[in-house]
Amino acid sequence: MATMEAMSKRLLLIEDDDKLGSQIVKRLSDAGFLANWIKEGRLLTSAELASVELVVLDLMLPGTHGLDILKQLRNLSDVPVLVLSARNETSDKVRALKLGADDYMTKPFWPEELVERVRARLRKGGPRHTIFLGSRADRG
Repeated sequence: MATMEAMSKRLLLIEDDDKLGSQIVKRLSDAGFLANWIKEGRLLTSAELASVELVVLDLMLPGTHGLDILKQLRNLSDVPVLVLSARNETSDKVRALKLGADDYMTKPFWPEELVERVRARLRKGGPRHTIFLGSRADRG
């Protein structure tokens, strides 16, 4: 059931699997979120992140690996990132969390849990995320 709060939230899904991606977008949409979907691994622009409240990121992507995307995201923004990956080793989870992921779910997963983790992460809220001009390293 969509809530008024969810309807104003824009999410970015980065997932290469067409079937899974379409199911995630539908489930998030049914919950009232606006989800944009990128189907390949590539570095993102600040403009693509400007209105995004949360990123759901797969790790094993064609093109740019999800961990490289995560590093770049952390250099550009503090937008919350929920990793959704088939990689389920503790070392994979720890690495992603150390690189700045806010949460980590393994595939297969229950869609209801994904929606509730998104809601929980957005509730933690605080101020709207920041897009950094340049990179964090440039700010000295």
